[in-house]
Amino acid sequence: MAFITKNANLLLLFLIVVSATTLVAATVYFQSNFERINLLYNDKLAKLNQVSKDLEDKQAALARIENELTLKSARETDISQKYTEIRDTTDSLKKSNEDLKQENRNLGEEISKKTSVIKTMDDTIKDRENKITNLEGALNEEQRKFDEITFSLAKVKKDVCSNYNVTKYC
Repeated sequence: MAFITKNANLLLLFLIVVSATTLVAATVYFQSNFERINLLYNDKLAKLNQVSKDLEDKQAALARIENELTLKSARETDISQKYTEIRDTTDSLKKSNEDLKQENRNLGEEISKKTSVIKTMDDTIKDRENKITNLEGALNEEQRKFDEITFSLAKVKKDVCSNYNVTKYC
């Protein structure tokens, strides 16, 4: 039994050495794996921090762009409304301008007609004034003849009255 005990002790010692060696090997293996995993973790963490920083930068840029877009959209809406108002005003002014031009043409035609009527009336007035002047001249001539005849008649009456002593006509 001493042999079994000695062998058992040696076996136990061998098992303890193998266990210790395995434990040391496992510790070394796990330590190197842990360092490698820790390095990978730190690398990934650095990349993650960089990605987070990039994401924050992109979010800030996106918020700025969103604000600019909102401002541009508001400006575009305002400009669109102003354009619509200006276009409506322009259309209204063009319509008014066309109406005024048409009214101007109508008034021009009316003035033309009235000018023609006035010219015709002026010509008629001149003709009538000439007729009146001619008639006044003729009237004056007839009045002069009448006066001569009246004067001759009065002279004849006077001669008849004085020569024939007729009082009935004198």
